[in-house]
Amino acid sequence: MRSTRPGVFRKSFSHRHHWKKADTIPPDLSNIFHEVAGSIIKKSQTTVSSLKPSRFPPLTRPIPNLPLPQKDASTLPRPSAIISNLSNGVTITSEELYEQMAYVGVFVEAGSRYESEDISKRGSSLLVEQCGFKGSMHRPPAVFVNELERLGANVLTTHDRELIVYYIETLRDFLPNIMEILAETVIYPNFSDENMENYMPAAQWEYETLSTKYDQLITELHYQTAYFGDPLGISKMEMLSNLSKLKPADLRDHHKKHFVGSNVTISCASVDADRAVKYANQFFSDVPKVKMPRPRAVYTGGLLKYELPDTEPNEYISLGFQCPGWEFNDDAVIICL
Repeated sequence: MRSTRPGVFRKSFSHRHHWKKADTIPPDLSNIFHEVAGSIIKKSQTTVSSLKPSRFPPLTRPIPNLPLPQKDASTLPRPSAIISNLSNGVTITSEELYEQMAYVGVFVEAGSRYESEDISKRGSSLLVEQCGFKGSMHRPPAVFVNELERLGANVLTTHDRELIVYYIETLRDFLPNIMEILAETVIYPNFSDENMENYMPAAQWEYETLSTKYDQLITELHYQTAYFGDPLGISKMEMLSNLSKLKPADLRDHHKKHFVGSNVTISCASVDADRAVKYANQFFSDVPKVKMPRPRAVYTGGLLKYELPDTEPNEYISLGFQCPGWEFNDDAVIICL
C-alpha cells in the first residue's frame, strides 16, 4: 500500500525514529495502517463468504478407498497377549490392538554370544543381520525391495549380543504378504558376496565412530571385562575389525546352527491371534524342529582402565554387578529398577 506522501514515510524510517509510548503516530502512518487493516478485513470476509458447506463432505461420510474404522472400542474385547507354539517349536505372541497398522517382528536367539569359538569367524552374526531384507533364495534384491515399496512397508533389522531382529510394519490387510517376506528373509536369506561387500564401508565408518564415541565404547569394554573369555564378552569392535575375513560359508554355518524352532519367536501387534497362527504356520513351517540348549555365561568381573587421548575433556566410569538374568520372573522388577 502506497502513502499519499511517500517521502515522509521513507524519511521516518530512514532516520530510525523510535516512538515512545506517549508519542502520537504521524497521520501518514496512521492512514497506511488503517488502509492495510481494511484491506485484510475485506479479503478475509470475501474468503469466508465464498466457502460453501456443500463443497466439503461431512466427517461422518467414509472417504473412498480408505479402510473403514474399527468398531467402537467399548464394544471390543480388551487387548491381551496370547502365546502360541507351532509344531516345530516356533513361538508366536500376538495382541489385537484394533489399529489399521500391523506390526510383526521375528526375534532369533542368534546374536554374537552364540557365535563360534573360532576367532576367525567373529562378526558372522552381524553380517547375517545385515543381509536381512536384501533378497532371498527365491527373489533377487530388486524384486524384494519393489515388493516392500508396493506394500508401503517400514522394515528394520537390528543385532545385539542376544538377538537378531527382523521387523515390518504396514497396513493390517497385508499381513499375509509381510509374513511371507519375513519367512523368506529369515529362512532363505541371500548371503551373497555382493551383500557382504556392500556393508563394508558402513562397517568401517561404524568402527571409526565407535572408537571415538566413548560413552558407547565404555559399554563394550564393560561387557568385555565382566565376561572375559566368554562369548558374551565379545565386543563390537572385535566383530567389526574381522568382517572383511568372513566368507558366505561362515554366515551359512551360523544360520544353519541357530535359526531353528526353539530360537525363533514371532511377535505380532494389532494382529488377531488366529490370523497370526494361521500365517505363521503357513510360512514358517520350514524352520527346522530343533531344540537348542541355552548357554550360561560365565561371569568373571574385573577392572579395566582405558587411556583416552589428552584432547578428551571428560572421563567415563561404568560400574556393574552380576544378577540372575531375565529368565527369573521374580527378579524382573529388581533388575529393571
